[in-house]
Amino acid sequence: MSRFVAIPVLVVVLLPSTTFAQFGGMGGPGGGRGGMGGASGHPHRRGQARSGLVKAETVGGKSVSGTLALVSVPVNCDLGRYHIRPENIKAIRFTTPNNQQPMGSPEGMSVPGAVATRSGEEIDGNLIVVNWTVETDLGQVTLNPTKLKALTFNGLAKVEPPANKAEQPAQKK
Repeated sequence: MSRFVAIPVLVVVLLPSTTFAQFGGMGGPGGGRGGMGGASGHPHRRGQARSGLVKAETVGGKSVSGTLALVSVPVNCDLGRYHIRPENIKAIRFTTPNNQQPMGSPEGMSVPGAVATRSGEEIDGNLIVVNWTVETDLGQVTLNPTKLKALTFNGLAKVEPPANKAEQPAQKK
């Protein structure tokens, strides 16, 4: 009779620890959200964003200038995946062939192109574009990488997170 009682008690005691493992643990890479970790699993989504002026030019000759915030620009090249910091980028050139459609993935859209760095190097391969949105005087423009010809960077700076109002000292009048 004790076996019949011990088995259900053992199952109940061990149940919570095994269910946490199914959802990525309590504080592992997924932060308890599951799997291998949402945004923290992608290096181009971690780190301090940089913001600065850019000029985007389309294949049709149109252009837009404004502010773009990026953490890095991932490039799948011959060496592997290269995450280039935006402060090191001078320009990005897109080279979409007519017969090849860009590949979409959960990481973003993969388009062929090259990154020209401020030191004079050029890294070519497939660029991973993740909703690049330029803030203009009129509003926001989410760039379509299939229509882009070039993106020119005019220097980027760290984007400071908005200050918490509770932490700011009260102004005296």
